[in-house]
Formats: sequence, structure tokens, C-alpha cells
Amino acid sequence: MNQSSDLITFFAERLLVLAFQKLSTIVLEMYQLAEASPASKNLWHEARDRLISRFTEQAPAMKDVINAFRKTPDDEEHLMQRETGARLLRLYYEAAPVQALEEHFDISSALTTALGRSESDVAKNEISEMRTLELQHLLVIAKHSPGMKWFSKQGGLKHSPLGSLLRLHASDAKTRDPRALLWDIMAQDNLVADENELEALMASLAGDDGSADGLWLFIDDALARASRQPVKYVDQLEAASGQRLPKAIKKQASFEIAGGMPGLLAAAAAEQVAFVKDKAEVVGWVARFLDLTFYSGHTQAAGVLLHSVLEVPDAAGTLDQDDAAKEKTLHKVRLPQRDIATPSQQSTPNQKPVLDFAPLPAESDNHPELFRWAQKDLTLAFEDGDVTSLILCLCSKHSDVRRQGHIQLRSLAFKLRTSTVDDRDLLCMLLGELIETFEQQCLPEDYPLPYLTGTFATRALNVLQDPTHFIYPKVNRYLIKSPEWRIQRMPTHWLSNTVLSQPEEDDAYWKEVTWVLAWLVDGLRTSADLDILRQGGIFEKVTALYGSPGASRHRAAREKVLELLYRATCVEGGSTALVTRAGVLAWLDMVSSADDQTGAMLKRKVRETYDETKVNQWQGI
Repeated sequence: MNQSSDLITFFAERLLVLAFQKLSTIVLEMYQLAEASPASKNLWHEARDRLISRFTEQAPAMKDVINAFRKTPDDEEHLMQRETGARLLRLYYEAAPVQALEEHFDISSALTTALGRSESDVAKNEISEMRTLELQHLLVIAKHSPGMKWFSKQGGLKHSPLGSLLRLHASDAKTRDPRALLWDIMAQDNLVADENELEALMASLAGDDGSADGLWLFIDDALARASRQPVKYVDQLEAASGQRLPKAIKKQASFEIAGGMPGLLAAAAAEQVAFVKDKAEVVGWVARFLDLTFYSGHTQAAGVLLHSVLEVPDAAGTLDQDDAAKEKTLHKVRLPQRDIATPSQQSTPNQKPVLDFAPLPAESDNHPELFRWAQKDLTLAFEDGDVTSLILCLCSKHSDVRRQGHIQLRSLAFKLRTSTVDDRDLLCMLLGELIETFEQQCLPEDYPLPYLTGTFATRALNVLQDPTHFIYPKVNRYLIKSPEWRIQRMPTHWLSNTVLSQPEEDDAYWKEVTWVLAWLVDGLRTSADLDILRQGGIFEKVTALYGSPGASRHRAAREKVLELLYRATCVEGGSTALVTRAGVLAWLDMVSSADDQTGAMLKRKVRETYDETKVNQWQGI
């Protein structure tokens, strides 16, 4: 990927695209086999996770792919290279999202340029088709990228990426993918209240040929204001909800008024229209938008805002006069309902949806890793994961396996000291501290090492083999600090050392936090692990982290928090601890939106698995 020859880089990208596509096909087949055979479902999921992990270890780093894409000139001569580079980045985000999200990638400028170019491309030829493919890839990347700047105008461009996307979709409002992306962006910032309001927005823009630059500059400004000052516009909407609906608007409404509120864009547009009274196309659009929002949402606040706009001269001239005309306008941009039912779904209509999280890993009855490392070169044993598997033998529920694992680890550490393996001093220190921790805190009572400690050791082992890793300095300092780890304090220490501390690199804060969360998810496997997290107040801390302003733009971190809660429900006593110690049921009610299936399913999982007697006693029932 770092070759000076564009042709070599292009062929490397093409080969990687084929490899990722093959990976996606195999992963899908493994998922289907898992669903078809419930008895071996866990094994298939574990195999899928191992396959993805091994694949991403061998694939080029995400930063190299990003650099190759940035170095490719954006001209007609390099169309195929640009499309291939964008396709490869998209596959990284879709097939290996954890690795993709570890790198900060600002796609804003490239996407805005592509959106602006698509507006001017009229002729359908080979060049425009390649540009369209590239744009589709960039839109998917932007949807997944937490660093996407939707509201800022980059590089002197006339419109923001969100404004450009809205303008592009207005020219063909029946396309599903741009609508879905618009909904994801605008709902996240509460710019629209629901999909009906987004439909009203698109209907108010229907038929626009893109020539009214003043209108689009106004919309861009309103979007930016609503995203920057949400509290201000929420206050305005609450004030509007408390006002009496004017008689003229109430008489016009042929429906029962509801008590909800529209999105922040409606409030920002209604406020700013007072400064553009001389621009008829802007005033007309605001009136149409609020009229259709009031009609589709039936909210009192929308009616009050509409009345304030209709006081502007000539604002009412652009409105549909009856409900039939409004319904016809909305129908022009309404997406057809997509039939997504499969034959298996049709035969089992009462089947409940399931959470898309990996199940609790089960310990294998066989442990070939106890001796497999000794049959290989040490460097190869580290690269193939044999050493990480050997470390987890200390966590086995079988005392014989733990004893053999302990002996083999001591033998490995001794052999490593006299080897030529890179970074052998640090690796020896890690293994020595792990062995010391096991001998001092677990071996006397013949207890297994908690998986939280074992999985930390395996992940730290991978970090130490990559000095450029973003969390390498913190892991190094942790190992130097003490010859033995305090097992009960490890999760608390690492959460404090990432969430409440400065990152080692300027843009690595959320990478470090996600790394710690991924470790906690991987390590929560038994009741002993659950007790460590419960006593350290970890569940309360991660739920607070989920609700932080920064986490709202980092989907990977939020998903790891939800997965950690799901893991807890799979451990005996976990759901009860979540309810009585962390108040997770009330928390899920607070953070879950109406269309959030994950939150609803997680809540159902908690209710199905908690101890009803203990929870009722805790509630005082």
C-alpha cells in the first residue's frame, strides 16, 4: 500500500477488495449455519470471530489504506483507482468495523466534493457511472465514520455535506439509501422528530431544481444553528407547546392535536425567517415545511410556529389549501414499503428478534494449546496466537488444566529469555507478572485466574508486539509499576486511566476507551468476573459514559457498553446485579428511542434472566 507506483497500489487494493468480499461471503455462510443448528451455534460464532480477527491481523492497517486513498488524484484519469480505494475503505467499515474505527478518518471534504460534482453531472456516461459508484461508497463510509463533519463547510465549498446530501436527495426523493442516511444524521441531532417529519421536509423541497441558492444557504444555516444550539431551540419548542393554538390554525386542522414536539430544524427555520422577509422563495419554503410538519405530526408546537410564519406577508400563498392536496404532495416523496420477510420468517411470525452480540464463549474440552506452542518457533507461536491460548488455560475451571498451563508458561518464559524474539524483555516482564499474580492470588486456594485478568494479559501481549499501538505507552507504564497485578482493581484502574485521563495521542481518546471496553466484554465470562465489575462499580461508570456528549458520535464505544451489559445478563446473577446495583431498567428507558430495537431486546433479556424474588425485595414489593 505504500508503494511509489500507482499501478502496484491499484492492484493491491483490487486484491484486498476480492479478499474482503470473500471474507464477507464466508462470514454470512457461517452465520446461516449457526442459525440452522442451535446446538453448535456458539461454536460457529466463535469460529466467525476468530476468522475475522486472523484476517484483520494479516490485512494492511487502516491508516495505510486511508493514506493511499488520499494520495490518489481526484481526476478522470484515476477514476478506477478512486472507486477501488473508496470500495476498499467501505469494506473495512462493513467487515471489520472495530479495526476501521480505530483510525480517525475525516471523509467530509471528499464526500462534499463528490456530492457537488453529482449535482452538475447530467450526462449518463461511463465517467458519471464511476463517479456514482464512488459516491455510494463514500456515503456508506460517512454513515459509519464518527469523525464526519456534517455541518461544517470545508475548503471554501458553498454547502455543508448535509446540505449537499439534502439537495441531492431533493432532486430524486424516491431513492432509499440517501433517505436512510439523512434519517440517521438528522435523528441523531434531533433535527427532525420522526420519519414523517423528514418526509414533510423532502415534500417541501420537491421539485426544486437547485437554482435557488439563497434557499439552500438558508437551510444550511438553519441546520448548523439547530445542531450548535439545541438547548435554545428546545426551549422555544417547549414554549410553543405551552401556548394556545391560534383559532385560524385550529380551524384549518381536521385532526386531533397531539402533545409532542417537532424537531429542532422547524424551530430554527421559524426563528430565522424573520430576517429574510424579502426573499419570497425562503419564506415560502419555511411556510410549506411547517404546514406539512403540522399536518403529518399533528403537534401543537408546529401549529404555533406555522402561525408565526404565516404572519409574514405572502407566506400563505404557497400552501396547499386542503388535506387531499397535502397528502398528494407527501405521496410524491413517500418511499414504497419494502417487503423484507423471508420464507422462514413467514412460517414463524411470532419469532422474537435476537441481539446481534456474540454469545458467551464456552471452554473447550480439549486443550491442545498446552503443548502446541513448544512444537513451533517462538516467533511463530506468538504470531499464531498459541501463546494467548496458553495464557487462558490459567482461567480454566479444571485444576489439571490450570496446573499444566502454569508449568508451560514458566517454561515459555524461561525459553523466551534466551531467544531472539523482538521485544523479549517486555514480553518476559508481562509473563512474569502474570505468573506472579496467579501464584500469589489464585494458586494457594486453587482458584482459576479470572478471565478479566487472563484476557487483559492476552490483549497486552498483542499491544507489546506493536510499539506503534495507540495504548502501548500506558500498557508499558502499567507493567513497570508493580511486579504483581491487583486483580480487583484492574477494571477500575483502566477505566480511570482512559476515560478520565489524557490520551497518549491527540486523536486516540475514544480508541483507548473502546479498547478498554472491548477488554471488559471479552473478560466477563464467569461469576468471578461479574463480582469484580460489580464491586468496582463498573456498570454504573460505563452507563454514565454511554450518556456522555462525546459518546453520541462514537458508535463503537456505545455498542461495546451495550454488549457489556448483554454479557452480564449471560452470567448467573448478572441481570439481578444490573437491576439492583446499576438501575439498568430505568437507564434503558432513558436512553432508548422508540425505534431502538437493541435497547428493547436488551431490556427483555434482563427481565427474562433476573431473579424475580430478589428484584421484588429490592423494590419493596
